Amino acid sequence: MAGLVVAGLALVAGSAALGYRTYDWIEHDNEFCLSCHLMQDPYERFAASAHADLGCKECHKPTLLARSQMGLTQILENPDSLGVHAEVENAKCEGCHVNAGSEEWEDIANTAGHRVHFESDDSELQDLACVRCHSTSVHEFAATDKTCAQSGCHTDVDIQLGRMSDLTIHCASCHGFNADVGSGELATAMRPQQNECLACHEMQLLVDMPDDEPHEQSCGACHNPHAQSAPAEAVQTCATAQCHADPVGLTPHHVGLSDETVADCSVCHTAHVFTVDGSECAACHQDTQASAPGVTRDFDHSQHTDVDCASCHETVESHGQVTLSSPQDCLSCHHTEPVVGDCTSCHSAGETPEAVLPVVRPFTPSIGDAGTRSMDFDHPSHAAVNCASCHTEGTILSAEDVSCVGCHEEHHEPDVRCASCHLDPPDDAHTVDAHVDCVTCHVEAPPRVAAIPRTRDFCVSCHQDMEDHRPEENCIECHALPEPTGGRR
Repeated sequence: MAGLVVAGLALVAGSAALGYRTYDWIEHDNEFCLSCHLMQDPYERFAASAHADLGCKECHKPTLLARSQMGLTQILENPDSLGVHAEVENAKCEGCHVNAGSEEWEDIANTAGHRVHFESDDSELQDLACVRCHSTSVHEFAATDKTCAQSGCHTDVDIQLGRMSDLTIHCASCHGFNADVGSGELATAMRPQQNECLACHEMQLLVDMPDDEPHEQSCGACHNPHAQSAPAEAVQTCATAQCHADPVGLTPHHVGLSDETVADCSVCHTAHVFTVDGSECAACHQDTQASAPGVTRDFDHSQHTDVDCASCHETVESHGQVTLSSPQDCLSCHHTEPVVGDCTSCHSAGETPEAVLPVVRPFTPSIGDAGTRSMDFDHPSHAAVNCASCHTEGTILSAEDVSCVGCHEEHHEPDVRCASCHLDPPDDAHTVDAHVDCVTCHVEAPPRVAAIPRTRDFCVSCHQDMEDHRPEENCIECHALPEPTGGRR
């Protein structure tokens, strides 16, 4: 009896030991997986990978049911080919690459490729498995530059741009999958930059990219080789790439341009330079020689080719707005030296406002109150006088401040009618005694007042009602008067 017990215990112990060894072999020994002849080639790839020190079950954890189904399938249904089995979930990868290596994973997570694939709102990228990109064949943990199309993701993406379409260019040659973008903008994370594009020596010959290029040398911001067949098509993206959707709102320089001009940025902007010298208006506006409506008359650009456009135009509110709002604005150029000395260079003889103009001038007699007198100014009779003599800078429009006496010093000559300039005297001003002694009243008058000859014109200045009385004769021939004091007859 005791022998049976011992034998039973030995059998149990042996069975337990055999069971444990079998369990350990199945769960921890890679030889169990290699017992399937179909696993030899995958295992060789695994042994050459960075995971060679791991056991198969470190990553593959099929359930008992899944394991049983796999065994039956391989033995009974399809013994000559290896089907998909024991897929590796992201949690297995994260157990080592994320949780156990946080610092290293932070660097990896900040790469453009990982951010685009794991932070995208695209429904097709939801629950994306790590092995979808990192294991294009069993146990071959390929680098990212071998997996873009091999994994069945980007199989329909072709290059259309120029001669690039004839080349075999891998995605990672242009799209920096491993570029560190940190927390930058996700939409531009893998956008091709100058470094990627100009890495091709032929592109270096075609493109001269300035250092101050306003798009920060981000070629992919404008060029899309997968949708554009020619480089010039890049201009179509200016207003559609969420960059310049409202060109008119960018600067006043765009306000007022035609819709066609705004829609085609290349009309004004040169690729890769883009900045426009606003002072070189004629570079674009070569058709401005025709007349244009002006403030007081049509403006002829052809006569102003030497004038800086900015003298009359600016872009404070809109493109090329005219800053001239009054005739005085034009006069600021046209009535200064040397133009002001030659009015006929612009004005013909028939352009004077009127042949005869009434002018009002102040009058201050030596006695009595000061006043004004209206006289007729006859332009034709002044034809020999330089216009600038009266129309000086500052009084150019009306010359209303010009003193006639400045030219007409001869107005006290014997044949000049006093009344043509001087106010009519009061009725009681010139008494009989006044004929004898002028200075009795004109105490502050200059000597010429007392010395005016007693001509008919002088007498009629007061005795205007006698103007038609013997018009051919001199008054003093009948009306003898004493010699005036201090004067002459």
